[in-house]
Amino acid sequence: MSNENKTEETTEAVEETIEQTTETIEQGVETVEKSSGVASILALKDDKPAVFYGAIAGVVAVALLILGSGSDIKQHKRAKLVIGQSYTVQSSNSTGKDAVTPIVKVPGSVTAYDRNDDDSATVCLAKDGTRAKVNNFADAFGKKDLFVEVSIESSGDCEGKTGWLLVTNLS
Repeated sequence: MSNENKTEETTEAVEETIEQTTETIEQGVETVEKSSGVASILALKDDKPAVFYGAIAGVVAVALLILGSGSDIKQHKRAKLVIGQSYTVQSSNSTGKDAVTPIVKVPGSVTAYDRNDDDSATVCLAKDGTRAKVNNFADAFGKKDLFVEVSIESSGDCEGKTGWLLVTNLS
């Protein structure tokens, strides 16, 4: 009988441990439910619907404000150029009375913008306000009609010369 007593004692001990574990788990679930943000939000929805829906409206308003705010970046407006028409050379990167735009020999010639004393890529430097007639267009760097071939109609050293410049430099 001693084996039966030990078995009963063991069974009782296991059952008691199971009951304690079950109680602990139930207490943990209750604690999580009480401390859960979702539960408190849902309780707010039931208890104070005006506050609940007001909070949602506030979050939506802030999101719209952030998404709707534009940037201060201004892009240069590109004129619709027509071959044979005359336009004004306007430096898009410089301002002031001494601003010049390089007229280059080859479309896409970036070295012309890093000028030095021995600059063989530049035809001439056109001052802002110089009149130029559009002769042709060239694609470059994956952009259609990025460069325009012009004949300079007036402006000191550039008068009568032909070369290329960015379309953004004509207005």
